[in-house]
Amino acid sequence: MVHYQAATGGVSSLSAGFATFAEETDPASIPAAPDPSGRTALVPGFMAGVDAAHQQFGRLAWPQLFEPAIFVAEHGFPVGIIRERQFDIRADVLARTPEARRIFFDEDGAPLLRRGAKFRQPELAATLGRLAADGVDWMYRGPWAQRFVELVRAHGGRATLDDLANYRPIWATPYVADFAGHQVHTVGPPDYGGNCLVAALHLLAEADLADPAIDPEALYWLIQIARQTTWPNAYTERVTDPDYARQVWAQMRQAGRFVARSVVDAGSHSDFVLAADQHGNLAAACHSINTSLWGTTGLFVDGISIPDAACFQQPLLAFLGPSAHVPCPANPAIATRDGAPALASSSIGGGLQVATLQGLHATLALGIPVTEAVGRPFFHAADSLSGDSDAAPADDNEPAASERIQQHINNHRSRARDLAAQAQEAGVPPQDMMATVLRELPQTIDDRFDPALLQAVQDRGQPLSIRPINHLDLTRTRGFWGSLSVNPEHPRLQGGRTPLSGGCVEHT
Repeated sequence: MVHYQAATGGVSSLSAGFATFAEETDPASIPAAPDPSGRTALVPGFMAGVDAAHQQFGRLAWPQLFEPAIFVAEHGFPVGIIRERQFDIRADVLARTPEARRIFFDEDGAPLLRRGAKFRQPELAATLGRLAADGVDWMYRGPWAQRFVELVRAHGGRATLDDLANYRPIWATPYVADFAGHQVHTVGPPDYGGNCLVAALHLLAEADLADPAIDPEALYWLIQIARQTTWPNAYTERVTDPDYARQVWAQMRQAGRFVARSVVDAGSHSDFVLAADQHGNLAAACHSINTSLWGTTGLFVDGISIPDAACFQQPLLAFLGPSAHVPCPANPAIATRDGAPALASSSIGGGLQVATLQGLHATLALGIPVTEAVGRPFFHAADSLSGDSDAAPADDNEPAASERIQQHINNHRSRARDLAAQAQEAGVPPQDMMATVLRELPQTIDDRFDPALLQAVQDRGQPLSIRPINHLDLTRTRGFWGSLSVNPEHPRLQGGRTPLSGGCVEHT
C-alpha cells in the first residue's frame, strides 16, 4: 500500500507480503506445481498489513471494517461464467482435501460454483467474525495460527507458531520518480515492483514518447521499456537512479531494443483498491495470493485459502533465506504535483508492470483523462505459454473450452522452457539466457490497435501475439490497471478500471 496523508503531505509505503518459514532451509527442493505440498505455503501477511494500516491511518472502528465482507460471505454472491470457468480449471484441486470439499461441494459431491447459483462461505464468515471481535492476534498467535501450522505440517510443510507470531509488516520510504511534472511515489523495499516502476518511468522520461495508440515507434519503444524493466534487478538501488536510466536508454537506442537480463515473470494477482476521502487522504493498495486460481494444493484453514506461492520461486527463496519477507512485484503508486495529490494507481495480473506503465504514460505524460485512458488498447506481458493466438475459446458454450484452457495452464511457460533449452544448446551464456528467451517471445497485445500500426511494430522486429478482448481468455498474461484522479478543477474525483478487471467506481 502507498498512502498520502493530507494533514502532513507525507507519503508512506507499507509491505505486508509473504515471509519464509524459519525451518525451511532447503528451498531448492520445494516441489513445483502441480505437485501438492505444504512446503509451497508461506507465512501470510495480509491481515497483519490491514491491522498495521488501520493503526496508522484508520478512522473506523476495527469491527466495522469486516461488516461488508461478513455479509457477502454469509449471504453469498451470484456465480457467473468466469467464476464457473475458474472452478472447472481447479475442480480436481478443490476436491483434494476435506477442507476444500466443504467449501466448494455439497453433501452429494455436486459443485457449488455453478452459473446462476449463490455461493456462500459460512466458514469464512465465522473466521472474519472472530477477527473482527478478537483482532489479529486471534490469527497470528491464537487458534487460527494453531490450525494453520497443524494443516501445513500435516502436508509436509515446515511452518511453526513462531513464524506467525514473529511476523511484522514493513513500513518503508517509497521509491519516487520525477515524471511528466509529477512525483510518482510507489511501494518501497523489500518489494521490487516499486523500483521496477521507477526505473521504467525514468526511461520513459528519457524516451519522451508520442502516443503509442497512433505512433508505431512509440508503441515499439514502450514495449521495449516494459521488457527492460520487468525485473531489472530486485536488489539494487541503482535502477532507480535517473543517471543510470540515461545510460541504459543510450544502450537501448544503440541496440535498437531492450538490453536487460530480465526474467519472464508470470503470475496472477487478486485485486487492487484505490480510495480518497473527504479529508484529502489518498490510498493505493494491491493484495495478492501471488499464484494462480487458489494454487494447486487445495489447503484451506477456516475458509481461508492457503496458496502455493513458494512452488515457483525456489531460487528467490533460497537467496532470501529463512524468516525473510518475499519481495512482491505489485506497484501501487500515488502521483503528486507540487506536493498535492494528483492521481492514485494500481494494477493486477501477469502484466501488472506493463499495464501500470501504459496507464501512467497516458494520464501523466499525454494528459489523457483517467476515464478515457482505461478504455485505450493495451499490450500485456510476454506470451510465455504456447504462443498460439487462437488458444482462448471464443464461444463459452464450446464443450472443450475448459479442457483447452486447462491444457494451456498445465503447459505454463512451456514455450519459455523450450526457448531456454535451444539457447543453452546454442551456447548462450547463463547471464544472457533470459534476455535471449524474452526476445523470442511475442508480446501479448489487444487487437483493438490499428492493424497497420501492429504490422509496423512487427516489421520493426518486435513479435506480437495479437489477441481479442475476451473475458474467457484465461491463458493471456493480461495486465489490469485502474486509477483515481484528483483534479482541483473538478468537484468530483474521476476513476476508472481497464476492461474485464471487475470491480466498480463509486462516489459516496
